[in-house]
Amino acid sequence: MPKSPRKQPVVAIEPGEDPAVAQSRRDLEAGEPWLDALLLAIGAWTTPEETWFGRRYRYLVGGEAFDWLLLAERLLLAVPGMVPVGQVDDLLFRGKPPRPLSDAEFRALIGETKHRAAMNYWYGVRVEEALIMAVERETRKARRGSIRHEDTGLEDGIYLAIYGLPRRELLQKYHAERQLAVPKGMTLDELREFTYWLFRYRRANTDKERLASDTKKGLLFLNQARRTSPAG
Repeated sequence: MPKSPRKQPVVAIEPGEDPAVAQSRRDLEAGEPWLDALLLAIGAWTTPEETWFGRRYRYLVGGEAFDWLLLAERLLLAVPGMVPVGQVDDLLFRGKPPRPLSDAEFRALIGETKHRAAMNYWYGVRVEEALIMAVERETRKARRGSIRHEDTGLEDGIYLAIYGLPRRELLQKYHAERQLAVPKGMTLDELREFTYWLFRYRRANTDKERLASDTKKGLLFLNQARRTSPAG
């Protein structure tokens, strides 16, 4: 006998809820598979960012990269108790849907425009973050056994290897484009914006062969991290 799903935290729905949320709720109540209802709601969503119950949600990075899993989290919180929590955790934290989902079906459910923007986020944020981590691992390995302190100049070495400039200079370029002073710290949203800018900078300043090689390195790092994760 299947286990009863754990109850999701109760989140009240604000008056005048978004039409996409209302449609998702109706689909779930009608017995539609929850993944289909979720992706159709994502396809119908129109707000690039919002504050909901005190939390700021920014779904669009750099004006063209769509964090669909962040929107999925927000939509699922709006229908508490209607989706098994374990399956929600699998999707949001492990990228594992409750059933096989092809790229063609994903595109059909969320629409061509959002699918293209979701691919921008995948390559421009997730893979770019992975590339930086992969080069950090390579740099640390190369320095192993050195008489220098392992972390001395590490960050400069990583960004020089990928982008040809130290991180501080890249930050200066990034903020100069926006006519803003370089801040002392950055929020998670701001870091993702910077990461996407780095992706576009690399794409504009790297030859095609090197661009493909570095992208492959980031993808391999992501795949290895997924295989070695205790979560599976």
